[in-house]
Amino acid sequence: MALARYARSGQIDADERHPVLTPDGWTIWLHRFRPAVQKHDVPVILGHGLMMNRWCWSLSPGGSLPRALADRGHDVWVAEYRGSGMSRPPTGTPMRWSFEDHVQQDVPALIDAVRTRTSRPGVHWVGHSMGGMVAYLHTGRRKLDSGVERLVTIGSPVQFGHVRRIMGPLGHPARRLLRSIGIVPVRPLLFLGLPFVALVPQVALRISGASEHLSLQERLALTSLAFEDSSSDLCAFFMDRWLRNEGLCAADELVGSRSGFAEIDVPTLVVAGQKDVLAPPSAVKPAFDETEGIPAAYRLFGDPEAAPQDAGPALGHADLISGTVAVQHVLPLIAEWLETPEPQAVCTPTRANDAPLTLVAPATDAAALEP
Repeated sequence: MALARYARSGQIDADERHPVLTPDGWTIWLHRFRPAVQKHDVPVILGHGLMMNRWCWSLSPGGSLPRALADRGHDVWVAEYRGSGMSRPPTGTPMRWSFEDHVQQDVPALIDAVRTRTSRPGVHWVGHSMGGMVAYLHTGRRKLDSGVERLVTIGSPVQFGHVRRIMGPLGHPARRLLRSIGIVPVRPLLFLGLPFVALVPQVALRISGASEHLSLQERLALTSLAFEDSSSDLCAFFMDRWLRNEGLCAADELVGSRSGFAEIDVPTLVVAGQKDVLAPPSAVKPAFDETEGIPAAYRLFGDPEAAPQDAGPALGHADLISGTVAVQHVLPLIAEWLETPEPQAVCTPTRANDAPLTLVAPATDAAALEP
């Protein structure tokens, strides 16, 4: 199809590919973007969201967040978990996996692989959507043994009541259907929808992102390249959380508290978008609100309470990490959080129209530090 070929015409791929073997035998992958001159010692892992693969970070030549981070001197590793991209299960194993498989198997294996290949004691983790959620549980459970030095989560929901607005009365029937199938066929359906993405993006991409922030090529690349089929067990995890009105860490015996976010012990930046339907600010911000004793920051793009010059663009879900607008506005925020020697002391805006971060210093409840 001509639209799919056009979407692939300007892709920015990684410099290297590295297979990673998980403890339970899956082969997952890391895609490395090397800097021309390495200026920062700690490698950065980018973790994608639900039903995504590595292409969600690189939709166009000017809209590749990993390449832009590498251009700033970071050693960048884009992860692909089980079920995504080039990953493969052990021979004879059915193609089914769960959220816990990502948390207990994939994330530790990816972090250990980067630490081994770079001879560095730790990594920075930047996670989008589910990529931030798995990092919350990984760092909360493992604490000082997590291997993560700084954490950035982007559009990562930790409460799921908002799903009611998306699913309506279909929740229980959808859950029963998920339990009866193995794989949710996402890619064929989206491929058939490419003409609608090109002609009526404001309708076709209403849930995925704010279409006005993505070019035609970026919209087509998102739809035809970045999405993956998913395991019904993985999707059912989120459905169960919504139907039971539970948060991400509810009843998690391994984190020691109902919220779990008080257990996270690495500096954490939480990013949300005002137009994000899949992860609205009300579902994202509690992770910041409940952190304790660590440097933490929260930034809402399109904040309606901020001055117009400080609010930034009102971003959706995909456009928080994808496309030229994300590189222009979100990348400087991420880079500053990773590059500032003492993030609890200062984190100033890098662009005139980017609002200051709300910072919480260690051992305080709500101390906001002005840049």
